[in-house]
Amino acid sequence: MTQSPEYHSVDFYPLRRWTGCLKARWRSANYGRMPQVSRSDVIAAAQMIYADAPFGARLLQSLRPYICPFESLLAHVPASASVLDVGCGAGLLLGLIAHFDPSARGYGFDTSVDAVAAARHMAKRTEFGTRLRFDTWSATMEWPQGSYDVVSMIDVLHHVPPAEHAAVIRTALSRIRPGGLLIYKDMADQPVWQASWNRLHDLLLAKQWVHYRSIRDVGQWVSGAGAESIAEGRIDIGPYAHEFLIAQTDATPLRSGAKPATTAEGTGSSPAQLNYEPI
Repeated sequence: MTQSPEYHSVDFYPLRRWTGCLKARWRSANYGRMPQVSRSDVIAAAQMIYADAPFGARLLQSLRPYICPFESLLAHVPASASVLDVGCGAGLLLGLIAHFDPSARGYGFDTSVDAVAAARHMAKRTEFGTRLRFDTWSATMEWPQGSYDVVSMIDVLHHVPPAEHAAVIRTALSRIRPGGLLIYKDMADQPVWQASWNRLHDLLLAKQWVHYRSIRDVGQWVSGAGAESIAEGRIDIGPYAHEFLIAQTDATPLRSGAKPATTAEGTGSSPAQLNYEPI
């Protein structure tokens, strides 16, 4: 991994300050990340990546960049990173990372068999097949072993039972290499009309009543686990209100020469028996 940057304190609220402040902070932390991309770049990439996908997957993945700020999240991914995407869906985030960074590698898992099948199809039909792997698994079960430069959780926590929220965040942090990043984004719980809009969205598409969690709660769990929140904020796209948090784990073990574990071990029906190789 590349050397971690120094981040400057910037208040992202109120929302009217978001554009200028967020860009200023990210540019001050330019440390060998992926090339900066625009939303139009992401939309074009998504359409290309899923060009040969079944109609349903192709339609949903092509439309999602219009309502999800992928370009803002990608700005935090280090170059040549290994990425674990929790709740990967049809693999759009990892597909975008692999598309914009030919040296990046990723592993994603999701509870949906159909979504994972679409993700595997995407990887097989593109040049990403050797760099991306996908499996069916649940974030509330014991995760596959391994460590990564980045663990991402994009619109996942609101699908997890509230009693499991803190444990899922702690598990995500435990899979990050020293000095690595947690990239977390979910839907905002305020104002009520925007939260209600997204609940309707999930009722129609996921057929699920979602459970929002305040970004402040997530920040407390992050700091309680010994990681540092280095950026957080809110992004509104039409009626969709997004909150994100970027956290960095302690890099001290890496500087002292400790080597993170990168092998999967297990017996019986443990997650290590999945078709999975740590990266």
